[in-house]
Amino acid sequence: MAHSLDTNVAATGAWGGWMDATDYDRRYIHFRAVHDLLHAFENGMGIIDTVSLNIPESENNIPDILDEICWAMDLFYRTQGEDGEIAYGVESVAHPNAGETSWNESLPLALVPGCPGIAYLYAATAARVSTALKNTI
Repeated sequence: MAHSLDTNVAATGAWGGWMDATDYDRRYIHFRAVHDLLHAFENGMGIIDTVSLNIPESENNIPDILDEICWAMDLFYRTQGEDGEIAYGVESVAHPNAGETSWNESLPLALVPGCPGIAYLYAATAARVSTALKNTI
């Protein structure tokens, strides 16, 4: 099994993704926000896909909203277990040090084991993201 609550085991690939505003965890529940953003993108009548979020990827010819969606999803892709397991989330031993972000956190991290339902939700969300990207590129 690739996932462990033991912070002595490297949580390989567990950087990035969206941190919650209050406790800094990164969990599968963020897939709901991905679906909300996809809904806005798919039904935005060409408006939302022109909004620049001034992110490093802004010049890559992919709408920034899709880049942000991929940022959230890529964390779970990188940490997927060899058996297909998608982690429940990523936790650190404490709140991040001041100024640290999800991609440069220095504290030990642990992947919280998932369950089949999370894998199904990830697969459905990833399929929807890939369709949006295919229709955009």
